[in-house]
Amino acid sequence: MNFGNEHAGKIRLEDVGKSDWREFKTQAQRALTAAVAEKFGFRGLVPLEEDFRELLKKQGLHLKFFVAGTEKIGGAAVLSDEKTRRCFVELFFLREEFQGRGLGVAAWKSLEDAFPRTRLWKLCTPYFEKRNIHFYVNKCGFRITEFVNARHRSADENCNSPAGEEGPWRDELLVFEKPTPRPGIA
Repeated sequence: MNFGNEHAGKIRLEDVGKSDWREFKTQAQRALTAAVAEKFGFRGLVPLEEDFRELLKKQGLHLKFFVAGTEKIGGAAVLSDEKTRRCFVELFFLREEFQGRGLGVAAWKSLEDAFPRTRLWKLCTPYFEKRNIHFYVNKCGFRITEFVNARHRSADENCNSPAGEEGPWRDELLVFEKPTPRPGIA
């Protein structure tokens, strides 16, 4: 299917069930590995298998596919905390063939709409990913709040690489936040 800007407002979310997990993981790895391979010559898959195993153990995890028509065009992994009304985006991706068509913004909007009580969105992305920085700051309204590196660890453990993990894409991260005050929601 040829999805372009005309379908940008027609993105819906679909829960990732246990039977969909392998498809979700494969789509995420294909979408996210390209930039790391290009920048660092990395020949494996990103996120790593152990990253996915750890992700599945996290409390408040919501796995979603982005769907346009009948096509699963990408997905997200979101940690939601109802008590603090904060959401942390562990993964956000579009399949490569659907990037650059306005679908990412529509997918982001559908994600925000799925968590209407959220007061603060947060995520991290590798410092070298200019495309991500452009998307989150200029298209989605995030602001950069931290630069995580060898001299600065984030107060948010979701934004720190576990000690001893290898991979230059993990060494320096930008932390993004987006407050989302919702009128009428206390």
